[in-house]
Amino acid sequence: MATAVKLSPAQRVEQVEQLTANEWETAITQHPFTRELAAGTLAKELVLEYFRQLYPTVQEINASLTYLYLRFIDFWKAHPGLEAEFTDKLAEELAYPKGGGHIRLLWPLAEGLGLPIDEMLYCKLLPGARAYTDWPYRIVREGTLAECFAWQLMEKHIGVDFGAIMGGQLQRVYGLTLDQVRFYTLHQEADLEHGPGNANMLRRALEAGYTEERASYGLEYCALMTVHAFRLLLDAIWEKRR
Repeated sequence: MATAVKLSPAQRVEQVEQLTANEWETAITQHPFTRELAAGTLAKELVLEYFRQLYPTVQEINASLTYLYLRFIDFWKAHPGLEAEFTDKLAEELAYPKGGGHIRLLWPLAEGLGLPIDEMLYCKLLPGARAYTDWPYRIVREGTLAECFAWQLMEKHIGVDFGAIMGGQLQRVYGLTLDQVRFYTLHQEADLEHGPGNANMLRRALEAGYTEERASYGLEYCALMTVHAFRLLLDAIWEKRR
């Protein structure tokens, strides 16, 4: 009978990261929304709907991160270096380049697309977008520390991979200026750091003994469900083309 090989924290994180990357390729890169966006053939109305749904989603997910800081405050006290890294990330999301944070950079983007800001601020989320928004909130409220970090492993893919496609096509196809797509250029720069940072936090948590995983969840499930929650958002928008 074969014996399961126990992975080191670094090996476990690498494994979960690879699973996440593979799932992203299948579920998001190959999604018809992404393929048409990359090809420059995505209807503008679907782009507008994406940003209507994205704004409250980003706002609520960023707000959820503040509870992660409170809920595991003893972990942060014991790991001041990671606390500094995490709170820098929070401050960046919520207050850079000024009050309101990164999300306010969607305002000039919306203006460039002719999308009224109120349509983003008060958008009633489609079911798929609501699922994507509420999934992180539930993990932050109920998940173990390791599961909370695993949930964030997708960040580099949405910020760097998807962001590069969307930011580039907004300029090439939909006529926005570089300044109007600063939400994406800024996020690509930030998420190049956040990606390794999220993996490092998960590894350090595992090394410190925060290895608890719930039977019906676990690191792999939390990471992969986040990818598919974003897919549900894209599914919901894609269905509106009919």
